[in-house]
Amino acid sequence: MINLSCSIVTYNNDPEVLKKTINSFFTAGIPSRQLYIIDNSTRNNIYDHIQQYNGSIKYIRNKKNIGFGKAHNIAIQDIFHHNGGARYHLILNPDVWFNGKTLLNMIDYMDKHHSIGMMSPKVLYPDGSFQYVHRRLPAPRDSLVRMFHKILPQKFVNKINTRYEMQNMNENNIQQIPHLSGCFMLVRGEALQKIGAFDKRFFLYFEDIDFSRRIRQSYQTIYYPKEKIYHIYARQSYNNFRVKIRHIISAIRYFTKWGWFFDRERKKLNNS
Repeated sequence: MINLSCSIVTYNNDPEVLKKTINSFFTAGIPSRQLYIIDNSTRNNIYDHIQQYNGSIKYIRNKKNIGFGKAHNIAIQDIFHHNGGARYHLILNPDVWFNGKTLLNMIDYMDKHHSIGMMSPKVLYPDGSFQYVHRRLPAPRDSLVRMFHKILPQKFVNKINTRYEMQNMNENNIQQIPHLSGCFMLVRGEALQKIGAFDKRFFLYFEDIDFSRRIRQSYQTIYYPKEKIYHIYARQSYNNFRVKIRHIISAIRYFTKWGWFFDRERKKLNNS
């Protein structure tokens, strides 16, 4: 068993930004680690840029875009079912970068608190402003308002977003959050083996909400603001019709799985 594995799923990403992400992972100085890049790209613009890492990256190229969750599952399956597993697994976006000590400090905190199944740090935009990416579990109204915010009264949209994005929380307090962002999820290996990987029914969107929720049923899901990362965060579904359709399909599948209007667990976790 290794100390830390990490999977990054790429889809036509900027290679220079991806290099910052890769360097952040390797500068952590964690012994016994393995990085996977699962490439869903329609053009091969990543492989040539990672040759400088001299084989320290396990690169897997898919023949087509199979989605976010399914691609991460390839790495999770390989590390936990074929290579002895890992104490921790990091799910990481290709547009994120952070200080080398971030992972070391977060792992140290999780080592001391065994009830934590997953943890995420404070997330900032590149200019240093705060991102409200750690949220309550969505109700159907939350998702509809966010998908169609451009045609709704702004005052109503702001009211929904303030509650859903937990904009009134103290961003500097360590606390349990129902939905941790998929841009950076540090997961205990034991938790992954217990609850399984991403639900393959979600091609894009809602897979991280579903994943957070399943881990929360057995462990704590902790927001840890003592460490921070920088995330570009491009909202594709707001500008791309095809991606918006995938977003709607994922929303339907999520609420069909967990409950549309009668979801006692959602209410309990959000209120807590």
